[in-house]
Amino acid sequence: GVPRAARVASAIPVAWDDGSFAIARVEVEMDTGARQTYQLPLAARARATPTEVLARVECAGGDEGLVFDALEDAAFRRHLADAFARGLTAESGASSWIVEPIGSKSLVVPANAPIELMTGEQSNTSIRFADEAILKIFRRLEPGENPDVEIGRFLTLRANFPHTPALFGIARFEDRDA
Repeated sequence: GVPRAARVASAIPVAWDDGSFAIARVEVEMDTGARQTYQLPLAARARATPTEVLARVECAGGDEGLVFDALEDAAFRRHLADAFARGLTAESGASSWIVEPIGSKSLVVPANAPIELMTGEQSNTSIRFADEAILKIFRRLEPGENPDVEIGRFLTLRANFPHTPALFGIARFEDRDA
């Protein structure tokens, strides 16, 4: 199908100290009538050079700001690495975005280590946390636990299987009414 309409279903502010960030869920209606939900981390900056600008906004003081995919923002990626080490809960209304460390070994990315957005994927996005880990961001959301996460959790926590990468953590949405 072809997208016919889209709307922001929810936007959860993430209160990190050096920028304006939110995690948005976008509902897309297809020409077939089917609905799909996507997650989009957002950043708003007065001075930025993203590859894709989603919106131009006026900032305090009259400066022009840009809204763009937060995964392009180095500060957002750094905070995300730290969230996987310590955990995070961001809430807005009945919705929460939770970053939860998994297992006994925490993800620790040194302060000056490179945290890079990887290229090449089409339906998901990956971030490389130095030589420590790779984070796969699933753009299209489905209710329930993702099978990749479920298998990774089992292999890491229950089977202690040494021949696959360990699962360091998960990020998920929770809604009180669903």
